[in-house]
Amino acid sequence: MQDDSNEVLQLLRAQWHVIPMLVVYGIGALMAIINWGRHPRVSACALGAFSLWSLSVVGNAVVYAFVVHELSVGGGDHEAVVMIQDIARMMFMALSITAYALIICAVFGWRREPSGGMQ
Repeated sequence: MQDDSNEVLQLLRAQWHVIPMLVVYGIGALMAIINWGRHPRVSACALGAFSLWSLSVVGNAVVYAFVVHELSVGGGDHEAVVMIQDIARMMFMALSITAYALIICAVFGWRREPSGGMQ
């Protein structure tokens, strides 16, 4: 039991830097939810982006923990662990690219011209 708690503490120490990112993504998601009534399409894109980024950050932490555990115990096949890490990295990159595309749509998409026109 003590070894499991030590592993969890080591993981938290190694991944502490993701906490500020998760806080920022949470604030962004909260702002999207708050503004949903005024700008539903833009808010949906922003909420989707912040959710995907959060999923990517948490997923990376889980994969990191798996890789560290497998390599530290020495029981896993090194090549298989590296392949899993590479596949996960590509998946998280795809999530991040999709999130960036959603943010671009939220920032620059679905804007209507002002009714009075620009002068």
